[in-house]
Order: sequence, then C-alpha cells, then structure tokens
Amino acid sequence: VKRCVAVPGDRVVIAPSQRLEPRVESHQDLPIDGYFVLGDGRERSYDSRAFGVVPERDLVGKPLLVYWSWARDRLGRDGGAIEPRDLSSHTRWRRMLRLVR
Repeated sequence: VKRCVAVPGDRVVIAPSQRLEPRVESHQDLPIDGYFVLGDGRERSYDSRAFGVVPERDLVGKPLLVYWSWARDRLGRDGGAIEPRDLSSHTRWRRMLRLVR
C-alpha cells in the first residue's frame, strides 16, 4: 500500500534533505495520467522515488481497514524479520482493525 502524494499536474521536488517528505507544487510536471506514490516506511520504501510515476490504469483500489500493524522500529533482534515469539510485543494493538481515514 502506497500513499498518493502528487496527482497529474503537480510538480514533485525531492531535495536530499527532504527525502522523507517531498514538497508538492502545482505545475505540469507529472503526466496527465501519472501519480507519485510513497510508502509509509519512507527511508526504506520501494516507491515512486525508485520506480517512477504510476499510471492511473495501475491504481487498483483504496485500503479500507488496518488488519495488522507492527512497529517497524522494533524489528527482529538482528534488524530483520520478526520472530513468531516477538509478534505480540511488536504488534501495535491500538491500530488493529481500524478503518483507514
């Protein structure tokens, strides 16, 4: 799931110091059917900064519900995958089964 941060007609400017939060201005830099998307884990996300603008035909749907959420900053002991025994302590219980705004 990615967040759409710029729509057709917007200009996206990402300076090295603004890598995590792009500045969006109203200009005609995105193609008529192009959308710029970012992932929530901005520093590690594979998103439009890596693969470019997403054509409108590739936008599939809208998220409705947060099924399960975990704290990325508390990944497994080696910084990788979460061990099954750690699922409970890494789960963000207050976000579970919440509607997406």
